[in-house]
Amino acid sequence: MAYYELKDPKMQGTKTKDNLIENWQAKSVEKMKKTLYQQAAGKEAPTYRQLSTFLGEYATNSYLHAAIFHRTLWGPYTDVEKNLEALMKQEHAHAHQDFPEYARVAREEGFEDIAVAFEQMAKVDAKQERKLKDILDKVKNNRIFSKEDVSDWYCQQCGNIHSAKSAPENCSLCNSPQRFFELEGANFSTF
Repeated sequence: MAYYELKDPKMQGTKTKDNLIENWQAKSVEKMKKTLYQQAAGKEAPTYRQLSTFLGEYATNSYLHAAIFHRTLWGPYTDVEKNLEALMKQEHAHAHQDFPEYARVAREEGFEDIAVAFEQMAKVDAKQERKLKDILDKVKNNRIFSKEDVSDWYCQQCGNIHSAKSAPENCSLCNSPQRFFELEGANFSTF
């Protein structure tokens, strides 16, 4: 894990660290597999409804186990700016180093479709890096819950709209804290 330092430096070079990493990776892969298996069972609904539910719970178990190993090794991640910087570094490496190299190798080995997939993933990660940079800038400049112009702030808890340059500290209708506000329409999908 080049993007994070070990939480406990004494763990460096130990078998315990190796075991934690091995099981963190295994549980992460298990979570993915169980989620894919859950989706397959869900397509057979109602025949495998209970199986789909069970696999979803089972996937959550694997995720939580992986999270425990992850936090033991590298977390908790309480510094939002540091977390965003680490994610930007990771996305940058994928977009400009890892995926282009993987695409080159795949193409050399005759896997054109895989090369194209890596190139497309590189573009996605480059875009994600730019988004993260924008978010980090907003966090550093206290612009998440404040804008230069009056905006409509939507309370996700009760639906109240607050028109101002900043989201309120608490909703005037339901008293929910500021973290439950977003710009109205920010998460709407196009139908």
